[in-house]
Amino acid sequence: MLYELAMAQNQMEKGLWSTSTLTIVLAMLAKHKPEEIAELMVNGDEKNKRV
Repeated sequence: MLYELAMAQNQMEKGLWSTSTLTIVLAMLAKHKPEEIAELMVNGDEKNKRV
């Protein structure tokens, strides 16, 4: 059971790292603040559907 918890934590860390890296790269490419891109990723469903 301890091994399973360690593996689950490892997967969460990898997922979080990927998401934060993606946010920073999108912000750099779009010349926006990373916070704006993160907000769009979290709360921008309506805007994304219209595009």
